[in-house]
Amino acid sequence: MSTKKTEILFEDLTAMADKWTSAMSGKEFSQNYMTLLDLLNGQGADDQHPNNVRAKGPDVHGSQTFLQMLGDIMINADDFHRAVKKVTTSPVIEDNKEAQIQLIKMLKKARMIKRLVMSISDDIEKFQVDVPGD
Repeated sequence: MSTKKTEILFEDLTAMADKWTSAMSGKEFSQNYMTLLDLLNGQGADDQHPNNVRAKGPDVHGSQTFLQMLGDIMINADDFHRAVKKVTTSPVIEDNKEAQIQLIKMLKKARMIKRLVMSISDDIEKFQVDVPGD
């Protein structure tokens, strides 16, 4: 009697990826069911399908990095706001009313910068170049 164990290959446990039916995240797309009558009548076109949705206008050279630059401005404005807030809690500033007033002005302006950045981000979202003749 042999005591040698046989190695088993677990091929059935590996899942093959299919780039045509799954997204990059691995999410599987649901199936669309159509009847023969749908095909004959020409119905069943999905308005949300990428082939049926009109693409945005072309990117203008230099506009591709708007959001990244705006994000950098927002991060820097927030860092500045936090630094000024930290200085306002300093015991050295407690006795100097003029310095406190200047710090309060800086805080207001930093808040204004953050509001402006948010406003510009809304403008970027609406920015679109239409191609003439469409």
